[in-house]
Amino acid sequence: MVGQVEAGDASEDGTLLLGGGRRLGYAWYGQPDGEPVLYFHGHPGSRLDARSAWQAAAAEGLRVIALDRTGYGLSCGVPEVCMPCGLQ
Repeated sequence: MVGQVEAGDASEDGTLLLGGGRRLGYAWYGQPDGEPVLYFHGHPGSRLDARSAWQAAAAEGLRVIALDRTGYGLSCGVPEVCMPCGLQ
């Protein structure tokens, strides 16, 4: 995890270490134990596009999980050109 962010933004914002040393950026909004709803951004965009949904998600008891696509935001690019980041 990269760190906690302020209320009104993501409840959690961070990265996951994937195989081969690549990283996947993510954020989640809404209820921590809510029904998960996945959000996939368009082009261009990032996990932060889903931040406008946090109040509605919380009100409905949902947890919106937003991922950065390959090469966007906190996610590494194409594996052949992505340097292992060493995050744990």
